[in-house]
Amino acid sequence: FNKLYPNVKVNFQALADYESQIKIRMGTRDYGDVLLIPTSIPIAELPDFFEPLGTYEEMKSKYSGIEERMVEGNVYGIPVAMTYSGVIYNKNVFKDAGITQLPKTPDQFLKALQQIKDKTKAVPLFTNYASGWALTQWEADLATVAGTKEYVNVTQPNTDDNFTKGQPHYELYKIMYDAAKNGLIEKDPTTTDWETSKADLAQGKIGTMVLGSWAIDQIKSTATNKDDIGFMPFPTNASKVLVPLAGDYNLGINVNSENKAAARAWVDWFTEKSNYAVEQAGSISPLNGAKMPDILKQYGDQGVVFETLTPSPKGQEG
Repeated sequence: FNKLYPNVKVNFQALADYESQIKIRMGTRDYGDVLLIPTSIPIAELPDFFEPLGTYEEMKSKYSGIEERMVEGNVYGIPVAMTYSGVIYNKNVFKDAGITQLPKTPDQFLKALQQIKDKTKAVPLFTNYASGWALTQWEADLATVAGTKEYVNVTQPNTDDNFTKGQPHYELYKIMYDAAKNGLIEKDPTTTDWETSKADLAQGKIGTMVLGSWAIDQIKSTATNKDDIGFMPFPTNASKVLVPLAGDYNLGINVNSENKAAARAWVDWFTEKSNYAVEQAGSISPLNGAKMPDILKQYGDQGVVFETLTPSPKGQEG
């Protein structure tokens, strides 16, 4: 960035508990020039805190995921990456368990977990239950279970049948329930540790974890052989295998910033030139037409579809 803009000094700050700490700062006018938009800020309140980056109509041909932080046709954030969700697994554990084909349905997945338990010393499915947030990762796979990009934002909020048998939410969490019931998860879910689990998956002590693509490079960084780490779509009985794409944290510009031109230049450079999404986040660039990461290429050949979800109807945003 400084090769293009040598007179702009960029200072980074990392916050240990980002959501909590940035919300306190946002009680003032001084919360940085560029920041990740906290997910806890109601969509309707974004104009109170962030500068509009352009209209949706102006930007939709260039960027994906921008409809997630839009108010009255104005866009307030651009995703740092487009993430995808599913199951991250250790290829060696699958090989040692005799799993020769990746499971595609819930029944096949549970059978694979049982093989890992019977034939290896690895934990078949690690939930990271104690963290709390790790369980929310499962919800990102709801569209895969449903098999349609409309279900999450259009159908599901307007039905009372979410957890009845045969419905996507029921089928999604039935996998978690059955895995726990059959002893296919960690022995003591209340004492799990996220940082340790990444290394354990990388080193073959864990078979699978349900996570977003943002975690792939973190896990690979602790592996002796990065190719041991694989990704597969979440198991589904749907006729079409849909892997939803969603925006990671969004970059926004402080509406009170005194450096808005420089801030916008940095947001544009980060989004369009830095290649952060692929090289650091292991995900997909929000720029339309960006190429898929290598770890996903096999699924394109198999007919797996990668799509953003249909946005919420007017009046139901957020």
